[in-house]
Amino acid sequence: LGCLACLSLGIVLASQPNSAIALQAFPNSAQVEEVGPGNQRLELSVGGSRVLRFPYDVPRVQIEETTVGARPVSPNEIMIQGVRACAAALYVYDPRGQFQTIEILVANDIRPLTDALESLFPTAQVRIRPLNQSVVVTGQVASVDQAAQIMEVTRDFFPTAINHLQVDVNHK
Repeated sequence: LGCLACLSLGIVLASQPNSAIALQAFPNSAQVEEVGPGNQRLELSVGGSRVLRFPYDVPRVQIEETTVGARPVSPNEIMIQGVRACAAALYVYDPRGQFQTIEILVANDIRPLTDALESLFPTAQVRIRPLNQSVVVTGQVASVDQAAQIMEVTRDFFPTAINHLQVDVNHK
């Protein structure tokens, strides 16, 4: 899935109700998401968590990367947490041994950066796109100086940020 190290880690939830993959603590309040049938895709921020609720009891899960932590919260719910930016596959087994694949993309949390940019440059039209270990900064700015200032702030959060800002030549 594009990561250097892939680790297949199986957990038998029924016999180990308190098992956890991630070393980080899971927050108490996580968004609950109902999971339907079939393969699914889920996006999650580093440090973010979500409870996945299945229409069946989950006796076992398998994770194909250590970028996602998982632990049971009830017989049909699993809490997942983004540990580091990358992609992972979560295989969720039903009581009959059939499994469902959930592709999980864990991206860097860009909210602190976007909050800072919105506060410091309220007229700039800037968009931040997270990458594996960096971000791409796109949008329209008023001047070359403003673009440099925006990139200076961005690189305080992501030192290898990529600048795709465009200067609006019609800006007065």
